[in-house]
Amino acid sequence: MCMPDASDTTLRIALIQTAASTDIAANLKKTAAFIRTAKAKKAEIVCLQELFATPYFCQTESKVPISHSEYLPGKTSRWLT
Repeated sequence: MCMPDASDTTLRIALIQTAASTDIAANLKKTAAFIRTAKAKKAEIVCLQELFATPYFCQTESKVPISHSEYLPGKTSRWLT
């Protein structure tokens, strides 16, 4: 039985965690730069935080709809593809 070389089984994963502001375009631009850096370092999978395009919305309790919510597909999901 032939076992694969260890270099054949290596999977590089990049984990990206950033602070998000209210400027969605700036957040996407910053995230894109980190993704490009991960790709340059041979990452095959890039994992982003759950809210990378917008700030964390649960800082206060409110029954008002969240202004930056999106339908799918939406601006952010199209950006990711």
